[in-house]
Amino acid sequence: MTIRLLSKLLCSRQAVLHVRNLLTGSETALNPLRSRRPLPAPERDPRDFVGDFLRSTAGARCDFCNYRTRTAEDDLGRWESPCND
Repeated sequence: MTIRLLSKLLCSRQAVLHVRNLLTGSETALNPLRSRRPLPAPERDPRDFVGDFLRSTAGARCDFCNYRTRTAEDDLGRWESPCND
């Protein structure tokens, strides 16, 4: 009961910081309390997910491995350099 009451008190008194860039007019809001909220555990280990994804897209289906045929090309052509291959 005490933890619930404390969390309600913190949530009711949370400070939200608004930052505005006067030159560009862009604005953002920062809420420090939000960074402390509990997050659900991931369904899969992120390293396993990335490894499976890389294995499934490797070879002929990989956009980066076959950039000449699997990525868009500008009207002026591709930017080629010695580092491409």
